[in-house]
Amino acid sequence: MPQEFPDVDSVSGHLRNIMFKQMQRSNAWIRDRGLTVEQGRTLGYIEAHQDQDGGVIMRDLAEMSRTTPASVSSLIKGLEQRGLVERRSDPSDDRRKLLYVSPDARGMTTGWDSMVRDIESELLAPLSEAEQQTLLELLARIDTGFPFTE
Repeated sequence: MPQEFPDVDSVSGHLRNIMFKQMQRSNAWIRDRGLTVEQGRTLGYIEAHQDQDGGVIMRDLAEMSRTTPASVSSLIKGLEQRGLVERRSDPSDDRRKLLYVSPDARGMTTGWDSMVRDIESELLAPLSEAEQQTLLELLARIDTGFPFTE
């Protein structure tokens, strides 16, 4: 028997509804660019780190996405097939491959952070500045007090 969602008037119900609305908006934004959320997150991460780190290794992607190396490998293969990601030899170790966003894919996720901030502003619009600050403080306390387990 499937587990039922909590009542909408519960903390979990409200958090689920808010997260669902945010997810719908962000999924629509990334789909307009021909990507899934996972592909967009991956391209954005690689692009943000490839120049400063000299390429990205798959282990870093697995840690960032909190998923398995096998899942990351499958995702990267799909991005490679579309010509969005390139593998290059590590200059310090020819056996190791580094990932880079291809020139054609550069900038595909530009604007993501701005879009997320816009959604957050809309989400918080019903609250005063003081209420927004209080909410942020309360969420931070819950977040740090609720341990992450794998």
